[in-house]
Amino acid sequence: MRISTDKAAEMTGKDDETPSAYLFAGLRLSTQNQSLSWAEEGGEPIALTSKLYHLLLTFAARPGEVLSKESIVELVWPGQFVTDAALAKQIQRLRSALPVATDGTPLVETHWGRGYRFVCPVEPEYASRSEVASHEPLARDSRPTRFYLVTSLVAALALGVVLIQDSEVSEPSPKTVKLVPVSGQSDALSEGAAEYLATRFGSAAHLTPVLKTEAPPAQATDKAGLDLFTQLQAPIAAVRLERDDESYQVWITLRSEDLISQATMRDASVHRLLERTVRWMQEETPYVKLSDRPLTNEFALSSYFEGLASSNCEVTKPFLRAAITSDERLGAAWVRLASCELSQGQALDAAATVEALLGTLKNTGDPALELDATLIAARAYRELGSEGPAREHLERALSLVEINAVSPLRRVSALAGIAMLASLDGNADGALEAHRQRLEIARSEYDLPQFIAAIQLDIAAVALISGDYDLMRSYSQDARQILEEEGDRDLLLRSYRYLITADFRDNNVDAAAQLALAARPVLAEVSDSVDLGFFMQFAAIALNARGYLSEGREYTAKLRELETAASNPFFGVFADITVFHRLYAQGKFEEAYTFAASTRARLETRDGHHSALPQALAFEALSASRGASTDVARSLISRLGEYEQVGDLAASRQRATGHTLIREGLYTEGLQALRSAESAYRKIGSESVADYVGYEIVEARLEHEPLAPWDDVQRLVQGDQADYFLSRLIALAHARDGNLVAATTAMEKARLLGNELWSSEDQLLLEQFRTKLASADAQAAAKAR
Repeated sequence: MRISTDKAAEMTGKDDETPSAYLFAGLRLSTQNQSLSWAEEGGEPIALTSKLYHLLLTFAARPGEVLSKESIVELVWPGQFVTDAALAKQIQRLRSALPVATDGTPLVETHWGRGYRFVCPVEPEYASRSEVASHEPLARDSRPTRFYLVTSLVAALALGVVLIQDSEVSEPSPKTVKLVPVSGQSDALSEGAAEYLATRFGSAAHLTPVLKTEAPPAQATDKAGLDLFTQLQAPIAAVRLERDDESYQVWITLRSEDLISQATMRDASVHRLLERTVRWMQEETPYVKLSDRPLTNEFALSSYFEGLASSNCEVTKPFLRAAITSDERLGAAWVRLASCELSQGQALDAAATVEALLGTLKNTGDPALELDATLIAARAYRELGSEGPAREHLERALSLVEINAVSPLRRVSALAGIAMLASLDGNADGALEAHRQRLEIARSEYDLPQFIAAIQLDIAAVALISGDYDLMRSYSQDARQILEEEGDRDLLLRSYRYLITADFRDNNVDAAAQLALAARPVLAEVSDSVDLGFFMQFAAIALNARGYLSEGREYTAKLRELETAASNPFFGVFADITVFHRLYAQGKFEEAYTFAASTRARLETRDGHHSALPQALAFEALSASRGASTDVARSLISRLGEYEQVGDLAASRQRATGHTLIREGLYTEGLQALRSAESAYRKIGSESVADYVGYEIVEARLEHEPLAPWDDVQRLVQGDQADYFLSRLIALAHARDGNLVAATTAMEKARLLGNELWSSEDQLLLEQFRTKLASADAQAAAKAR
C-alpha cells in the first residue's frame, strides 16, 4: 500500500520547532536519541526496534487521530510495500512493548476498515521538562518486561526438563494470561478444561482458539507453550485434558517472562482435578486473580465432561442435558448442546436451547456467554429460513461487542456475525471484508494454522454463494495445504467439499474423481454431517462419471448410513441422486425413470411437499424423456414448469423437452431445445452438466444426420482431453466417415477411460471396428499382390 510523497509530507505536520520528546502514560519517547524510557528521573529504558520506534513516534505525534493503514506505511516504511497482515503484526508487537490503560485496553486502538488510533493523551516536551504538565503514570505492574531466552534453557527444554531461570527480575508480571486448549483429533475435553479455567479467573484469563496436535500430551503442551509464547510475547498456559476408564489427567505448561513450569495431575473427579489446576496456577502466577463467580456443582461439571468425552452427539447430548438440569448456570453446556443439535441438522432444537439459555442469562449478565448464544441462535434461525429472528440476534451480538470490552477471539466471533448479517442482505463484498478482518486478527493475535484455515474456508463459502469460484478454489486450496499437515479432519473435509464443487463447476471431473478416491480414509474421522453429505454426493457422481461404479456405490451406501445416523432425510435424497446419476450414465433410462418416480412419490408423501421434490421431479422428467412414453414425459415436463424459478430447473426442463421432441419426430425443434439447455447450464456455471448435454447433441446428430458432427465434437474436446463418453462419440464419428483406423483408436481410448462404464455393447462395437479394419487390410494386401 502506498500514498504519494506530497500526501506523506502533508500528514507529517511538523511545526517549526520539533519536540525533543513526547510524554504519555508515564513514558518518555525521545526524538533526540530515538529511545523510550519510563518518565521518572533515571527511568529504565524500554527496548524498541528502529521500526517500532518510528511507528510509535508516528502515533505520538498524532494522538487521537485515526491514521489509515496507507498513511502509516508511507510514514514508517516510505516507498515500500507492506501487507495488512505485516502491519498488524508490527502493531501487535508495539502493543506488547507498551503498558495498557487502567481498564486493560491497549494504547493503540483498531478501527476496523479504517486504520489505527493512539488513544493516550500526549504532551510534547521542548527545551525544559519543567514546563510540561505532570502525567499520572500507569500502574508499574503493567510496565513491559524483557524476554530472556538463553542457550541453557533451550538445551534443557530439548531434554524435557522444566526449568525456572535464576533471575533478578524486579518488575511484576502482567495481570492476564492466555489459555491455550491443546487437544488431539476431535477432543473437546481440553477446550472444556481451558473454558473452566477462564471462568475461574474471569477477565484475568483470555481464551485462544484450540490448538490441535497428534503429539503426546506433555510434548504437545510444552511445544504449544513455547511456540505461542515466542509468537505472542505474552504469558501462555497450554492445557490438555484426557480421560481413561478410571480417571482424568491434565497436563499444563506455563510460560511467563523467564519462568517455565509444567505440571501433570490425575484424579477420578474432574471437579477436584480442575480445582487442583486452579490452585497450581495461583501458586505459579500470583498476578492472576480468581473471579468471584460461584462454582458449578460437582455433579453438573462431571456430567458436562462426561459429555465432552464422546465425539458422538447422540451420546453427548444426554450428559449435557443432565448438567443443565443440575446447574442451569453452566452456560457452556447449553452452548455445546445447541452446537450438537446444529451439527445434526436440528436447527429448531438448537434455537430452542439457546433461547432458554438467553433467558437464564438475564439475571447473570455474562456478555461473553450471551454473545456465543446469540450467534448460535442467528445460525439456527438462518438455517430455518427465519431471517427476521436471525437478523435480530445478529444485531444483538454486535451491540454486545460494542458495549463490552471483548477478547480478540470474541471479536473474531463478532465479525463472523457481521459476515452473516451481510450475507442476509445479499452483500457478498461486505461478508468477504468481515471475514478478511477476522483473518487479519487471527494472524496477528494467534497465528494458529487450523484457526486461520477455518476462516479461509468461511471466505470460500461466501465465494461459493457469490459465484466467485476462482476465489473459492484459492482459499480452499490454501486451507487444504494447512489442514493436511495439521490433521483437523472436519475442516479438511470442508476444504475437499469446496474443491470438488469447484472441480464440477470447471468440468474437471477427473480431478473430482481423484479427490473422491483420496478422501476415503478421512471419512471415518469426520463428525460434521452436513459437509460430509455434500462431499459424498459430489464424490459419488464424479466416480460414476469416470466409471468407478463400485466406489460410487460405496459413497451411496455411506449416504444411506448418514441418513440414519443423523436422522436427516436430505442425505437419503443425496443418495437417490447418486443412484439416478449412475443409472443415467450407463444409459439405463428405463431403470432411471422407475427409480426417479419412486423417489418423487416418496417425497410427495412426506409432509405433503418436501423441499427436494422439484429436483426429484426434474430427474423423473429427464429420464422419462428417454425411457418412458412421450405422454408421460410431457406430463412431467408440464409439472416441472411450476418450479422454473428454482436453481437449474429451467435448463432441466428444456433438456427433457429436447429429448421428447426428438422422439416425437420433431428433430430440428428438439435439437434447438437441447442447445438452449446447454447454454442455460453454462450461464449458471454448471459446466460438467452442460458438456454432458453437448454429448447428447452429438449423439442425436449422429443418429439423424448423414454427416459426422465434427463442429460440435471439436468444441467439446478440451485440448487433447476427452473422457469415455466423448471418446466413444468420436469413434462413431470416424466410423461415419469411414476412417476405421481412427475409429478403432478412439474406441480403444474409450475402453481405457470407461472403467466399469465399458459395456458388452461397447466391446461388440470395438470388435466390429477391428474386424472391418482387418478385412480392409486383407483386401488391400490382396490387391497389392
